[in-house]
Amino acid sequence: MKIENKLLDNIALLAALHLSEAEKEQLLDYLKKTLSYFQNIKKIDTKNVPPLISPFNPTLKLREDKVIDSPEKQDLLDQAPERQGNLFKVPPVI
Repeated sequence: MKIENKLLDNIALLAALHLSEAEKEQLLDYLKKTLSYFQNIKKIDTKNVPPLISPFNPTLKLREDKVIDSPEKQDLLDQAPERQGNLFKVPPVI
């Protein structure tokens, strides 16, 4: 991809940047160098390299599932300040 003034002006517009002519020249040079680095990387043969999902090898620490007693539904409903049938009644939220 070739970076030209028109493309740079469009990028600056999208990024809401107001660039002087000197800044545009400096940025054009920087973008051209950056793209050339990517072109060099693109030349590297990676056919036999497996994809790397993460540089770390995380192990998940899972806890054992345990059945615990929980309060009865009716006990919880009895503690509600207001209820309507088997539901908690709360102020409307708009």
